[in-house]
Amino acid sequence: MNDIELMGSVERLDSVFLNILYLKPDERLLQPNYHNLNDLKDALNTLFGEDSRCISATYTVNTDHPFFGIRINPLLSANDTLKILTTDEKVKLYKYEIEFDSKLFDIGLDGDEIAALTIYEVSSMIGSYDAIDAVRGVIDLTLLKNDDVLLIQNSINHAQMIIYALKDTLFKVSSFIFKDDPEDLAMNPVIQACGKEEDIISAKDKIDSSTVGLVDHMRSPKLSVLEWMFIMYRDMKLNSATIVDTLKDAKLCTGSKIEQKEIDKTIESVNRIDMTMLSESLFANLKKSGLRSIEADLYEFAMRIKNCSTEEDAMYILHGINNRLGILEDYLETENLKDYERDHWQGVANQYRELRIKLSKKKIWDKKQYGIFFDYNQLDQQTRKNSSDDDED
Repeated sequence: MNDIELMGSVERLDSVFLNILYLKPDERLLQPNYHNLNDLKDALNTLFGEDSRCISATYTVNTDHPFFGIRINPLLSANDTLKILTTDEKVKLYKYEIEFDSKLFDIGLDGDEIAALTIYEVSSMIGSYDAIDAVRGVIDLTLLKNDDVLLIQNSINHAQMIIYALKDTLFKVSSFIFKDDPEDLAMNPVIQACGKEEDIISAKDKIDSSTVGLVDHMRSPKLSVLEWMFIMYRDMKLNSATIVDTLKDAKLCTGSKIEQKEIDKTIESVNRIDMTMLSESLFANLKKSGLRSIEADLYEFAMRIKNCSTEEDAMYILHGINNRLGILEDYLETENLKDYERDHWQGVANQYRELRIKLSKKKIWDKKQYGIFFDYNQLDQQTRKNSSDDDED
């Protein structure tokens, strides 16, 4: 798309929101009509081209719940989830639904500003590798902090619960709601290409100074859903009732129809555990060659850590270590092994844990990048604890 076509697409999106704003308040209470929302979907698909595809646009009347702004719901399959969690392959999201909070149209924003927020929300999650990379980073740091591993078979068999946690984390790492500095929003490359820097800054300033901008959750994007999932999925038989009760409470606390639908899907999946054949095929392949390859990688990871000098390199190494630890721990937990085999593979897993501790001690972590999601003091405490344990040994 050339510059003239791009600006034409931006103006079309501006016009769609202007038409919605021109609706009378009582008309908006009945929601913008199908024509408005279909124009919005078409404008987004024209603007973003082949990088993304909006499959539906909705407007939700939200009077009794906290402001959620704009909610993007990416289409995420169990296979996509497995790829995100267990491989180094670059992943970006393509198809999505979008939902607009009615409060967004009642706080003095103009059409250009709402269009800027929409462009930011879509571009920061869809059609780019950055959002998935950020989620992977948060997951890997969480596993490191808690000295934990991702259990692969549990992730497969309880895919919808993992998907719910991933989508919640994607929202928190990408949404304008959780960005403290409006200037950070203006640095988005699509915002810059569309000439929307001033609109996005003024929109965020208006939201922050409005009553909806005073909501506590907009200031602290906690990863409670992700960390809660890592605890609950380990024993679904024991925790299923607690999970369902917690999800029902969460549904009552959100005005987003998209989030409510995702919660309903998760509750249904907990009541009907999805046992797939993916885990069987995964471990059949591992027993043939994968485990030996993981053992052979130990030396390469040790060299990578020794030469690691940036946080970007460290995050890539950490993701690889966590992937291999998860596979090893799953293998040890699920396979009927002879004692000597179990001792051998437990030893390999222990070596990976030691490499992870060594990586955590590198003085290269950029606390600013993940600081709003992750308490680095806890990582420092975990590192000191592990160092103390090493000294005692």
